[in-house]
Amino acid sequence: MENQRIQLIKNVLGQLDLLQQDLHKMHEPLTKKYGLGVSQIRILLSLSKNPEGITTKQLAKNAHITAGAVTQLIDHLVEKKLVIRIEDNADRRISYIKVAPNAKKQFLQISNLHKKNIFQLFDDLNDNELRSLSTIVNKIKTTEE
Repeated sequence: MENQRIQLIKNVLGQLDLLQQDLHKMHEPLTKKYGLGVSQIRILLSLSKNPEGITTKQLAKNAHITAGAVTQLIDHLVEKKLVIRIEDNADRRISYIKVAPNAKKQFLQISNLHKKNIFQLFDDLNDNELRSLSTIVNKIKTTEE
């Protein structure tokens, strides 16, 4: 029985690895079309959830990378005129990152293409299967914390 459980866990981990590879591949059309790296796209997508702006620290937390790495990514996005930095008037150590006004159309295209790709990934699952998957992932996530 124990060997069966170990094999099942190995199978699940293998499938999760393949899913992660598929998720990574989904960014390829975006990276090619817009000349952005996967991490830069993740930063832009995180900004889509925070149109009023977000701190570098929060972006790092959302993207699961270091604040230093986010700073480098932001520097490149600023150079490409896709995002702007706004300093906090009360604390100069804090700056907020926002989508640049002239990049909103391009940003919307990136966001919409990403959403379309994500939804296609789950096309083969019905609503009950999606609910079950959500429950299982939440249970795994809960036991991990």
